[in-house]
Amino acid sequence: MNEEVEQFSRYLAASDALLEQASKEEIADTARVLAFHLAHYRTRYGDLPTTESLHLLTTETITDEIAVTLVSGLEALIGVLKALRTSVGPNRIQPSTRHYSKPSISSIGSRGSTPEKKISFAA
Repeated sequence: MNEEVEQFSRYLAASDALLEQASKEEIADTARVLAFHLAHYRTRYGDLPTTESLHLLTTETITDEIAVTLVSGLEALIGVLKALRTSVGPNRIQPSTRHYSKPSISSIGSRGSTPEKKISFAA
């Protein structure tokens, strides 16, 4: 086996282990973060061909090029899962309090409390 395919195998095993340990909420949050990454990409560069991505799930032959692509995707998955599991302090993402906070434009540079906009991801 070549180096790219071996690296893919290691990343796949690592992602499988993290997914097995993750709660349903952590997996859902991971999917949301990855969806935000995809939305950001689509806004900047246009749509991604979904059929090509789905083909990667069913391919029986993994070329070096495909392995590099798959490793990149698994790196993103592993990174998000680890970030969600290890976040600490006031920014820790917890299922009941997930929200995005951002200061309003009028409060930038002012002293005192910062108004927040909250977007709930809870179903």
